[in-house]
Amino acid sequence: MKFFPSPTQTRRWAIDGAVLAGAAILVLALIVGLATAADYGITIDEFNTDDYGPKALAWYTSGFSDRSQFETVEFSLWYYGPWFQMLTAFLQSLKLGDHLTVRHATTFVVGLTGIAALLPIARLSAGRWAGPVAVGLCLITGYLYGSLFFTPIDVPFLAAMTWAMLAIITMTRHVVPTWSATLFAGVATGLAIATRTGGIITHAYLIGAMSLCALEVLVLDGRAARPQLLAIATRSVFVIAPAWVIAIALWPWLQIGNPFTQFKIAFTHFATIATSFRFTHWGEAVTTDALPRTYIPGQWVARLPEAFLALLGIAVFFAVAKTLWFGRIAVARFRKFGPKVGGRSYWCGLRWWRQSVSSSSSMQPSMMASAIPFSSSPCSPC
Repeated sequence: MKFFPSPTQTRRWAIDGAVLAGAAILVLALIVGLATAADYGITIDEFNTDDYGPKALAWYTSGFSDRSQFETVEFSLWYYGPWFQMLTAFLQSLKLGDHLTVRHATTFVVGLTGIAALLPIARLSAGRWAGPVAVGLCLITGYLYGSLFFTPIDVPFLAAMTWAMLAIITMTRHVVPTWSATLFAGVATGLAIATRTGGIITHAYLIGAMSLCALEVLVLDGRAARPQLLAIATRSVFVIAPAWVIAIALWPWLQIGNPFTQFKIAFTHFATIATSFRFTHWGEAVTTDALPRTYIPGQWVARLPEAFLALLGIAVFFAVAKTLWFGRIAVARFRKFGPKVGGRSYWCGLRWWRQSVSSSSSMQPSMMASAIPFSSSPCSPC
């Protein structure tokens, strides 16, 4: 009896009801978003990045001689990768519409592509109907949907991180990742790093996922696993190396000195920046460096749709129940048949766990950045 899906099992993408439903939701959101892009006002971040984008683009068009992006923009903006700001500046230069409306539309479309990545992520990790449900829940979360129009720093990061995590999940579909999945992961993780310093966390996800792949082949094949272990290590290198090439190419700050030293400066800036201030939380004055334990649950209750909260509670219940069920099955088999069969059950569980961990860890930055306020998102470095 087969209890767990094999991570190497190929799932064909047929045009079924779930795919059509997910596509319909995204198309409807795209139409509504573009039709209403002009209805949103400007934020401080938009005001600042509207200055940063053209000057970053000038760095390339001037042959790397125009340094205005390092000298005449708000301090620390150069610590963010400007690829999205340059894209926005280019589209604005085409005079396709009102200057601010073009910015809102561009931000929205990029953000929607990040949410669209939930369709394959959910399909691979949970089931075919999980994708449309995840996309729908994200789009009815008002705090997220509104932010898709006027959050020019966080939204590109959301999109880049979601696609990077999808790429890593794709790699784990085979114990030894395919070269196409490896190339996909290299480009996607490079774009995440080129967006902001927090993108470096994709390397941790990659190493974790590939370590589980390596552990599986090592346990199942022993010494005969050496070629596969070498192949896994090689593919990991071919993700990390191109990722940094892409990050350096898209991020001028990394080009004006030792790229890794420059990255460390930016990373340290955000890791040590002072963020202590007072604000109101459910009618009570609190400080950012002494948040009550009720802060995150309280934010969930206030900001997330009721349907999301209900489904989240159901999901946690079934996750705990299935974990306990698997533990009882493994212990019962071990007691009845001994370590050989019990061990087989354990390593079968390991294969399932490897896929589940890679999927759930991938969902963290995408879903958390989508559903939880950006300011408290775990993938936000500041």
